[in-house]
Amino acid sequence: MIKRFTSPAQTGKDKNVDTTLVIIQAMYPNKINFSISETAKIINVSYDFVRERIIAGTIKAVKYGDRMMINIIELTRIINQGV
Repeated sequence: MIKRFTSPAQTGKDKNVDTTLVIIQAMYPNKINFSISETAKIINVSYDFVRERIIAGTIKAVKYGDRMMINIIELTRIINQGV
């Protein structure tokens, strides 16, 4: 039997995460990663604030070429739990 990974959003344990994820997906359809400036705009903070938190390791980001991108799941975590 194959075990599959299920996130809290999939199991229904945390309805806030699930609701936030649905809202973000509705606002930005077909988008998985967000730039630093997009993330800053969504959470209503400055570009420098997000960049500093990425450098400190508080916000997880992936580097694509010379751009840092924040995954939609990480963005959902930031919105629900804070930085």
